[in-house]
Amino acid sequence: MMRLPRLNVPRIVPSLLLIATAVSVTMLPGARLYAQDAAVPAAAAAAPAVDAELRKNVENFWHYGKIGKYDLSADAANKVLGSGKDSVEILRAFESVAEESKDKLDVWMLRWQGIEKLKDVTPKLLSTLDEGRRTRRADPAWIESNIKDLAVNRRSYFLAIERIRDSGELAVPQMIDYLRDQTKVQYHGPIRAALKDLGQLALNPLVAATEMKESAALISVINSLAEIGYASSVPCLARLAQKGETATIQTAAKTALEKMGAPQAVTLNVGDQYYNLSESFYYGKSAIRADMRNPEANVWSWDETKGLQRVKVPHGIFNDIMSMRTAKSAMMLETSQDALSLWLAGNYKREVDLGSGKDATQPDGAPSAHFYGVAAGTQYLNATLARALGDNDAPVALKSVKSLQEIVGRTNLMAGPKGEAISDALRSVDRSVRFEAAFAVAAALPDKEFAGKDRVIPLMAEAIHQNGQPGMLLLFPAAGLNAKVDEFKGVGYSVAGGATAEAVITASGTLPAVDVVVASDEVSATELQSLLTTLAGTPRFERAAKVIISKTITASPDTTLNYTPASDAAGLKPVIEAARAKTGGVPMDEKVATTYALRSADLMAKLVINGNKILEVSQAQQSLLASLEDTRPDVVKAVANVLGMLNDKMVQSALASKAADDKAPEEVKIAAFKALATNAKNHGNLLDQDGIALVQKSVAAGPSLDVRSAAAEARGALNLPVDQAKTLILGH
Repeated sequence: MMRLPRLNVPRIVPSLLLIATAVSVTMLPGARLYAQDAAVPAAAAAAPAVDAELRKNVENFWHYGKIGKYDLSADAANKVLGSGKDSVEILRAFESVAEESKDKLDVWMLRWQGIEKLKDVTPKLLSTLDEGRRTRRADPAWIESNIKDLAVNRRSYFLAIERIRDSGELAVPQMIDYLRDQTKVQYHGPIRAALKDLGQLALNPLVAATEMKESAALISVINSLAEIGYASSVPCLARLAQKGETATIQTAAKTALEKMGAPQAVTLNVGDQYYNLSESFYYGKSAIRADMRNPEANVWSWDETKGLQRVKVPHGIFNDIMSMRTAKSAMMLETSQDALSLWLAGNYKREVDLGSGKDATQPDGAPSAHFYGVAAGTQYLNATLARALGDNDAPVALKSVKSLQEIVGRTNLMAGPKGEAISDALRSVDRSVRFEAAFAVAAALPDKEFAGKDRVIPLMAEAIHQNGQPGMLLLFPAAGLNAKVDEFKGVGYSVAGGATAEAVITASGTLPAVDVVVASDEVSATELQSLLTTLAGTPRFERAAKVIISKTITASPDTTLNYTPASDAAGLKPVIEAARAKTGGVPMDEKVATTYALRSADLMAKLVINGNKILEVSQAQQSLLASLEDTRPDVVKAVANVLGMLNDKMVQSALASKAADDKAPEEVKIAAFKALATNAKNHGNLLDQDGIALVQKSVAAGPSLDVRSAAAEARGALNLPVDQAKTLILGH
């Protein structure tokens, strides 16, 4: 959408109130009304008198506070708070006392908040006054009183517009009702002036009011939007200019656009203009905003019978809802842009921002964002994911990927103009997004080469190793290496290291996963650079945080490197965790980590069963073998199931060793023997004599019949020579 400068309508400060408002009034239709003050109804009835005792206590608080007798002031304040009066009446009492004293209410209250003897009671008073303002600004009777005061005379207008400004957007529905009422024409001119003076505060409901059908009131709304002058209202005016119900409305909208410096909006695709407005809402850049002074945001809609109606929602989802509404309008107005994926993104974002809150714009039982995502299809989900990745919005990306998992297959994996999004997700800064993207690709069982395929299996292997304990590679001078390894283990890391780049990479095989690499610049620059080069070229390490211990270097053009002078584990840990956060490597809790591990193992098994040639599970063999030492029995059993299908001598040997391990739980022993049996049935006997001896021993003397039975299955599948079979029977 075109970027228009906002018309310069500064907020009127009290010291310039008289001059500025007089100018704005005399320039607007209806200004002549003020020459006929006698013909205008009298001002609304004065506010009810303040209770005498309450007034006295407020006066005492004010008087004693100003002369420094804070004990007496605090006593009076407590009497005010304990008076049982509502917050609005207390507010009126304070305003009255401050006005008579010619003092600024908030200035003095904030000053007293810093006085020791008043520091406890003053915040309570301030809270009560704020509650009174919130209650009063939304009171329809208060608002109507101020609307009527607009038309009394100039001085009354000055005072009323400030009170209406305090009510903000909440005053607009009643102002519009007055504009629709032809028995109240004497108020129309002052109301139009007031809408202009409200400025941005009026935008939210005014834009919703452009849906009305009544010409006279609608033209007033159109003119008010032109006077206020924000570009965010241009799409609504362009719609009226192109599709208004009458020529009068169309002409008024065209005139308004010309006044705003946007005549081209009349000929541009109005759906595209709504699309651009939807994007501005999505990114929180629209001038149409919720009034943060209210406890909740207001989403306005137009009812031809009832006028402007509002639904209160949490402030955090206002822009999301408005983005969805305008994206929907863009689709209805036949935009050439992809408003559907933008709507999906807004819906996912709404759910993220809402959290456990309630969205009153959605009826009970309304479908989730996931429902609409899977119904839309992979083309639009890929576009939604691409937007989230471009924004570094991990929560929305995660929801998009999870929806993709439900519908993706080898024929639609990369559908649409943004089909590469799932590959980009494999590089996401967020670990959960990377894992879920890898799972989505694996579940699709791809049969064609694609960018990023080399990352899928390493990511799945990394997911299996997640247990809440981060893995660290350490490059450190040989003299202090072992001590430093022990030091980092003492603060919660799994550590492997070396004094050379080659030794570090070799040692990495002992770690299930690598979350961070810590290197000291006390090693040679050649070794350090060699390590960094290897890390950058290896998918397993590319998302590991990199921390360099240096006394002389504090920063580098390479933003992936984090320099620190700290050398002890306690000093390094906060630096390490901050670096991990930047790469999306913040640890997950054990329950979530275990879920990822089991899902990954299950998908790996499916890849092997389907004989997938694009994603070779054998690439993860070393990592899977290391996972047999995991402390979680369910994870070990799942990994053993995958290994049972890989054709390699080392696999059979590792399964036999694990099955015969005296420390392994029986369920793990049984799973390992059954996996060994499966492997032998598919790939033959690859065990050496030591491995066969382990199986024989378990068949003969396993800790339980179930273990011995599983060992016997493995022994039979290995198809051992006849003399070995006789030995088992004859020895029984």
